[in-house]
Amino acid sequence: MYKLFFFIFFLLFFCSASFTKANDRVYLKILNEEGHSVSPDDLNLEKSYQHINLLKQALSRSLSDFYGDGYLTATFDDFTVEDDTASVVFISGETFKWIKLSFDETDPFLMSNLRIREHQFEDNVFNPARFQRLIDRILRFSEQNGYPFAKVKLDSVEIENNSISAQLIYEKNNLILYDTIELLGEPRIHKNYLSNYLNIKEGRVYDERAVKQVGRRLRDLPFIEIISEPVVFFTNEKARLVLQLRNRNASRFNFLVGVLPNNEITGRAVITGEANLELMNPFGRGSRLYLDWQRLQARTQNLEVHFQYPYLLGLPFGIDVEFELYKRDTLYLDLHRELGIQYLMGGNNYLEAFVRNSSTNILSVDTQQILQSRSLPSRLDRSENIYGLKLNYEALDYRFNPTRGWASFLEGAIGLRNIVRNNTIVNINDPENPGENFEFLYSDKEDATINYRIKYHLRRFWNPAHRFVIKTGMRGGVIFSNDDLLENELFIIGGNRILRGFDEASIFTSNYHLFTLELRYILETNSYAYLFADGAFLENPLREDPFKRDYPFGFGAGLTFETAAGIFGVSYALGRQLENPIEFRNGKIHFGYRNYF
Repeated sequence: MYKLFFFIFFLLFFCSASFTKANDRVYLKILNEEGHSVSPDDLNLEKSYQHINLLKQALSRSLSDFYGDGYLTATFDDFTVEDDTASVVFISGETFKWIKLSFDETDPFLMSNLRIREHQFEDNVFNPARFQRLIDRILRFSEQNGYPFAKVKLDSVEIENNSISAQLIYEKNNLILYDTIELLGEPRIHKNYLSNYLNIKEGRVYDERAVKQVGRRLRDLPFIEIISEPVVFFTNEKARLVLQLRNRNASRFNFLVGVLPNNEITGRAVITGEANLELMNPFGRGSRLYLDWQRLQARTQNLEVHFQYPYLLGLPFGIDVEFELYKRDTLYLDLHRELGIQYLMGGNNYLEAFVRNSSTNILSVDTQQILQSRSLPSRLDRSENIYGLKLNYEALDYRFNPTRGWASFLEGAIGLRNIVRNNTIVNINDPENPGENFEFLYSDKEDATINYRIKYHLRRFWNPAHRFVIKTGMRGGVIFSNDDLLENELFIIGGNRILRGFDEASIFTSNYHLFTLELRYILETNSYAYLFADGAFLENPLREDPFKRDYPFGFGAGLTFETAAGIFGVSYALGRQLENPIEFRNGKIHFGYRNYF
């Protein structure tokens, strides 16, 4: 019986709520001053509204429109509500116009930069919002050019026959210059670096834009933490920025161990590894030193050294030096040396012009293959000078584990490649021409070849629900040439960094585009569990059809969690390539550790 009672109670309550909601709708009736009916459409209004509050908001917006057209005395009078009908009387009043707005007392420099002209206000409708925007522009320009205490007011205001004339008075007050930055706490950072980074230098004209960006830009620095919000004190026509900061552990040591159960080359389990050391701000001037060593496959290793030093000579330019050594089994050795000049745009954002020298030394030559084919192999000694540009731009809420924002990287380069004769190949005796060797194979390799390279990496982070983050990404590279490409010129991808689910550095390609979708569940600031999928399109011109093009994909799951000892990570990934079936025994397992200090 009680169930029936509650059912009837719920039904009555629901019907009552629905009936009340339906009866909340209000119909609008508008009259003019003469008592004639006015259509709501003429005033950009609806004939009815779901609730009385929505109607009042609509009436307010309608009046704002009329004010913007110069009807400064427009109003809705005699507002009454009877049953489901609201009645109002609309009085438009007359339009007000500018006769003249004089700028005789306004700074000519300001007038010229803001492109303000008196004729813009002659015989024009008086629009309060437009006039307020003018005042805001003047004050904003003043704040950005050393006059944060500037004032604007109207004088000699006259209103006759709905026509307005006035004089605009502009008072700049004192010119404000930056004083030195004052640091509280004991941050391991030099004032000169902060001054350059924040673009707040002693003796320069005060700019409100730079001051408003101080907090955000300091949060972009991984090695500094803000104790309290920045404060500006104005004394004796000087603006002194006071920062209370402390050091934050940003230098890190990482290592990663990968287990490849069934390597496609050896057929046995292979242990891969990576160790890197990154020193952030070691000298207190924002520099960065990065060392990275990788064992990608059996007898394949990579060493990278990277050094960046910002704000040379107090200018927004930095130096970027890279060295990389890559040894591919017993086949060849690659050396890359790079020098770049960066234009610094704040945070981790920069535009860089660079020159790179890249060379390959062949370590072993298959002489039998050359004798049989009477042609050069796909791997050759070479030397190449490369010139290019890089652009890096980030807008992330937290660099180490972002939940919102995006990041982008783009590189474009052109290189002049020369083939270097290999003595082992040259000295092969030609069995078809006794007394001759194979030097003739290099006869069509005398001229330099032009190579073009493009690389990009885009990432986007969304936070659709509490603790859930969606990461999407796209990265790729293209290399093309006016001659045949060599195997040791191609991009090498695959593994934990690029295209998970595959052996490390196992895929050679001249053209690849990788798409990533990742779902993260945030556990703590630096901890999260995730599912991922990587899909790619790639080309290798050295393969025979139908294997020149492929559409590999990988998927898996992982966990990254922070402890007092550091950040640990584990992931498992599977991949499919060249239409081969997915096999769980080929899954790739990676264990990682990261420690900040």
